[in-house]
Amino acid sequence: MADHTLLNIKLFFNGLENTDKQIAFLFYYEELTPAEIANVLEIPVEKVNTRMRQIRKELEVYMQKLYFDMNSENL
Repeated sequence: MADHTLLNIKLFFNGLENTDKQIAFLFYYEELTPAEIANVLEIPVEKVNTRMRQIRKELEVYMQKLYFDMNSENL
């Protein structure tokens, strides 16, 4: 993965609200299950699942925009 892509992913995660950042960190770095994350954060597992879906969707849109912007500059 290119360094700039990794940097952009880090910037995306740093821009998340605190709870979303905690959920993403526990899921991706600590490799906890949604049920374990819910237990750690003392929130319903449904909220964890909903927030993970939203985080993934937002990341996809963010990366598509970056890719589009980078390619537009090269035209």
